[in-house]
Amino acid sequence: MKKVIIPLVLVFALGTGYVSNAANSVSKNMKTSSVLQMQSDLKFVSVDVADLPEAVTTAVSNDYKDATISQASVATTEDGSKVYQVVLQLNGQSMTVTYNEDGSKYEPES
Repeated sequence: MKKVIIPLVLVFALGTGYVSNAANSVSKNMKTSSVLQMQSDLKFVSVDVADLPEAVTTAVSNDYKDATISQASVATTEDGSKVYQVVLQLNGQSMTVTYNEDGSKYEPES
């Protein structure tokens, strides 16, 4: 009887861990895709990094001290304000962040 119960307990324990990891993965992917979906409504156009507003470059310097801006683009929202998307290089990794023209982080309307 013990020979049957022990493998069943192991299978149950491993299966529970797998389901938990899968649920976390799906949750993270859903958050990422919803942010991308919100930003995809904006039409970004490439701009020179030198053309970024000083408020945006200052915000990047403050928020990401050792990062360098490798690419930049701009979009205009429905209310006419500009939103800047910058690609940063930090510790050998690329990351994209989005700022309003005044240097505040862009928060898409939900």
